[in-house]
Amino acid sequence: MVLHVRAVTRSRGMTLVEIVMVVAILGVLAVPIARFIASLTRGVTKATVQSAGGERLRPAAAALDHDLLEMNQINVSSPTALQFRVDSNRLPTYNPDGDPDGDGVPNLKDPDDDNDLGTLSPPAQAWRYGDDLRDDDDDNDGKIDLQVRYVLANGTLTRDQNFNEGGWGQHVEVVAKDLLTAQSSFTYFGSKNQALGKKIDLGNDGLPGTADPGENDNVIVSTEIDRVLPPTGGGNANGALDTDLERQYIVSLHVVLRLDANHDGKEDGRFETDYDPPLLPLKRSF
Repeated sequence: MVLHVRAVTRSRGMTLVEIVMVVAILGVLAVPIARFIASLTRGVTKATVQSAGGERLRPAAAALDHDLLEMNQINVSSPTALQFRVDSNRLPTYNPDGDPDGDGVPNLKDPDDDNDLGTLSPPAQAWRYGDDLRDDDDDNDGKIDLQVRYVLANGTLTRDQNFNEGGWGQHVEVVAKDLLTAQSSFTYFGSKNQALGKKIDLGNDGLPGTADPGENDNVIVSTEIDRVLPPTGGGNANGALDTDLERQYIVSLHVVLRLDANHDGKEDGRFETDYDPPLLPLKRSF
């Protein structure tokens, strides 16, 4: 009889040396793995916050697009405040099918709603007469039909409307909050392609031939608008665009809103764009 002997092998456990080696290897790998996971988490969190921040700035973007592209005259121009006029068709009482002047042309198609294009008036009252673009008193009540104001202050951007000079503060709405106010602003530019901007590309000092920064760079910034004095320009060199003459040089605006949703002092989202209101130079040409 033949006996078959089956060999039995037993698995050998890890030795202390092997355990120590494994632990050492894991220790070496743990640091970069942890850093990778932390970096990935921060990246995902930042992207999520910025995406949410973009959504939070959407109402402000919509309001600015709606208003700034229709402005026809700027009355206040500072880094934190912008006030301007728009046409009477934005009044709550505006009736596109109405015909207040009885000329048979409905307001929507009428270039002169109150039919006062040929009215002679003193210069101080010229804003009340003419076609609809030049005429800021289409309802003939002696008051500016509609003004809009944006103000950056205390981390918020507010929008207000003033109907027929009824006063500010009655139609205020917050269109953005939790902003980094010091890093959000309105910036104003002229144009060398416009008649008023051709001679004032003189740099930060507003003087010709000094080769200072900005001179002859084909960009007309607010500093040049303010510092180039008459008769070459229309500035008063007081550090602000605070006169009607200076504001006539403005043809475009740069708007930037920086969001700090979690109040950590860092930007979580941004709205930044340029506006070239077509009615600004057109109204000024009259």
